[in-house]
Amino acid sequence: LYDGLKLLFGAKWAYEPGQPTTFTRSFARDWCGVGEKTAWGGTQWLLQRQIIVPAGKHKGRPLYLPSAALTI
Repeated sequence: LYDGLKLLFGAKWAYEPGQPTTFTRSFARDWCGVGEKTAWGGTQWLLQRQIIVPAGKHKGRPLYLPSAALTI
């Protein structure tokens, strides 16, 4: 999940620098090729360690920004 998140922010910031992105369980599952439980648990792990931080919502889905702990 960590590597997938780095790739996601790198791709998004190529055209929208510094903007938050959604990272839902279903997206994480498909983007990173992991199961639903791994996607949920991994996202919680990233949040608990403040590797990603909440940055609002878009259409009811959570938006995140990377913290300094995520080197892009």
